[in-house]
Amino acid sequence: MDAFGIHVSRKKLVAVCGILGTLLGALAFYQLFFADFINVLGSMAPPLCAPILADYFVIGKRKNKKYSTELLNKHPAVRWAGVVSFAIGAILGYVFQYIVPLPYGLPAGLFAMVVSFIIYILIYNLTPDARIDDKMVKEI
Repeated sequence: MDAFGIHVSRKKLVAVCGILGTLLGALAFYQLFFADFINVLGSMAPPLCAPILADYFVIGKRKNKKYSTELLNKHPAVRWAGVVSFAIGAILGYVFQYIVPLPYGLPAGLFAMVVSFIIYILIYNLTPDARIDDKMVKEI
């Protein structure tokens, strides 16, 4: 297998990862930290999908042909509206999970996802993403 220009055989990779996992398991690493990891992941990961959903279902419906196969390789590498909305949503997810709990026991991750979805739609036109999309669609 090649990763970052380093060739490692599959057998060696499996052996190293197996030994490392066994040692961490023997030291109770998973019992001590795994639940916390899953909780953080559950509060901060849902906002990651929100910009994708907002872009496809809301922005993409307004801009016909944005997702046509002709534009498949022309999309920018970074969509700043997505990065900003995810960052805000992830921070809010963490805050609502660990610092200020939401009322009525609402799930922090779901609330953060909804906020991230709305923020993406609101800031999309303020970032270069909207102009790039308009330019790409006009080229077709």
